[in-house]
Amino acid sequence: MDSIKSALREIGRQRQLLTMNLEVLDITDVASGFRRLTLHGHEIDGYCDPRAADAFKVMIPPLDAPDRRSQAPVRDVQGLPTWPGQEDPLLRALTVRSLDRVRRLMTVDVSNHSDGLLNLWLSALLPGDIVSLSGMRVEWYLPAQIEQLVLIADDAGAPALASILEALPAEFASAGTRIIVPESTREYVGGVEAEWLDSAMEFVPSLNDFKTEGVVGSGGRSQVWIAAETSAVRALRTVAKRDWNVSTQDLLARAYWHRGLSGTAVDARDLERYRRALVEGADMHSPQLAEDISLND
Repeated sequence: MDSIKSALREIGRQRQLLTMNLEVLDITDVASGFRRLTLHGHEIDGYCDPRAADAFKVMIPPLDAPDRRSQAPVRDVQGLPTWPGQEDPLLRALTVRSLDRVRRLMTVDVSNHSDGLLNLWLSALLPGDIVSLSGMRVEWYLPAQIEQLVLIADDAGAPALASILEALPAEFASAGTRIIVPESTREYVGGVEAEWLDSAMEFVPSLNDFKTEGVVGSGGRSQVWIAAETSAVRALRTVAKRDWNVSTQDLLARAYWHRGLSGTAVDARDLERYRRALVEGADMHSPQLAEDISLND
């Protein structure tokens, strides 16, 4: 069965891992709570197969480091990244918001509602600085057989959501789509240019507190995509499987952050979980593995 999870697994296996050192051209606020980083460089030429909501890891060096570049990671025997000869950089995920391969321009949008490492790093950046990216993670695929689509994101997932909305085929986007986002994203997500959005969009006070009844209609194959804080994703994943009867293969649930834990602590925890799973023969490209590692206690 062609599904979002089977497709992402195959795309991940086929894609070449990239490392790009790009120059900062501009940093600007694009909406309340969201900042856009515009990057430029010839290494964008190697990014040949862009897809909606692609996610790179930005390699963040010490903020006082004289050289902002990071070396490309080396993959160990398990396929996990290492940086021999240098201190491991801290990693944070960035979603590609737009790509202009002709002008070699890339933009990424970041929610700046928190005071974590990513926003601290972003606040210290200046035009002319170098940003090192490595990856990437595939986040989106829409099988032709899907009849109903549900997209749910909080502030952290809003840039990926916006990228997906812009990529939806017009004939599909006009019907059978529900989009659920917190009120805090209204200005940002509302900036996506699509006439059909008003009828599909539902703004809620919180993803932890909205009526889930009737979100998915009876009959027809449904796909659900969730990108938010861990506890909200866990709860909504359960609802999607139990109440909406969505197949796990048609459900992608991504924990973009974890309340009470830093991204560094989450990465260290998940890296150890990955190592154990790979020793046991797991497929490192499996979206289900990534989901289980980040969401299962």
